[in-house]
Amino acid sequence: MVEMSIPTDPSLLVSDLGEHVRRLRLERGLTMIMVSHNLAVIAYMCDRLAVMNRGEVVETLDAAQLRRHQFSHPYTQQLFRASAGYDRSLLSEALEAVS
Repeated sequence: MVEMSIPTDPSLLVSDLGEHVRRLRLERGLTMIMVSHNLAVIAYMCDRLAVMNRGEVVETLDAAQLRRHQFSHPYTQQLFRASAGYDRSLLSEALEAVS
């Protein structure tokens, strides 16, 4: 279904659809912009990423750097911890980061 909705030979696809879109991206050489707070999904779906906070890019990485935890910005660190699951002890730290 997704394939039928994509115009002939697009060069850019904006989506949040998952494995089917990943396969299409690899098969057709598409550029994909994916918006997510889940860095585990981003590491699987994307080659490169830009971490944004309040509309500003705070850090750029490739997926290999993300998998090796080679990031330095506090917001990227916060997103990484959040991707691991809910931890109530991180709430005060998260509130400090946005204030």
